[in-house]
Amino acid sequence: MISPGVISGIFTLGKGLLGIVDKSVEDKDKKAELSFRVVELTFSFYERLLATPTVPWVDALIKFILVTKDLARPVGSFGLAFFAAYCQAKGTPLPETIQYLMYGAPVAWGASRHKEKVEKVKAQNTGFEDITP
Repeated sequence: MISPGVISGIFTLGKGLLGIVDKSVEDKDKKAELSFRVVELTFSFYERLLATPTVPWVDALIKFILVTKDLARPVGSFGLAFFAAYCQAKGTPLPETIQYLMYGAPVAWGASRHKEKVEKVKAQNTGFEDITP
């Protein structure tokens, strides 16, 4: 059975390889070819992962992880903020630093999401799109 750590490692590896290709290869045609190959290998891994026969609940869990991997940061950040608000409403003491970090999590997610969008637009304008899955 493939562990969730291996799955997240594959996601990270694909994005890391695209970053290396982007920074180290200067020829645009070669860069596009290598980037396409990295994405192609990542998708072939996804296909093999989804085609591997296991017990039904493991299949469902892996498919759920693949579908919701992009929602983990926003849901987690708002979850932290709501938990901090719940603790404050119930009178449960939280250290002030932890409370500020929990309330600031959605703002930090929004800022990082904005940065990602700006970088994607900049990459599209230079002719090299981020084509990670």
